[in-house]
Amino acid sequence: MNKIIGVLSGMKPLFQRLSIILMMMTLSRLLFYSFNSTSFASISFFDYCIGLWFDSMTLTIKKITTPDSLSFYKKNTKSVEKRIKAIIQRYNRDLIHNKMAVQ
Repeated sequence: MNKIIGVLSGMKPLFQRLSIILMMMTLSRLLFYSFNSTSFASISFFDYCIGLWFDSMTLTIKKITTPDSLSFYKKNTKSVEKRIKAIIQRYNRDLIHNKMAVQ
């Protein structure tokens, strides 16, 4: 029973974040409609539900819900930092070597 309560309490922030994102997407859709209302003949509740379904699929596909969605970028950043460091060290070594060779 305690495990279930722990899991549910851990999911509360997830649902809060998802609902905030869905509200922002709905707000952007309403703003788009208000600025372009002449382009739409009529909007029904069914159309709103389709938009909500589209937004939820967007969140699912983009993997916003996974807490480790940035882990790929963290791993990639470390390798890029190592490459840049190696390039700078090689460049500095070449500068020092050429400066000593000129004298």
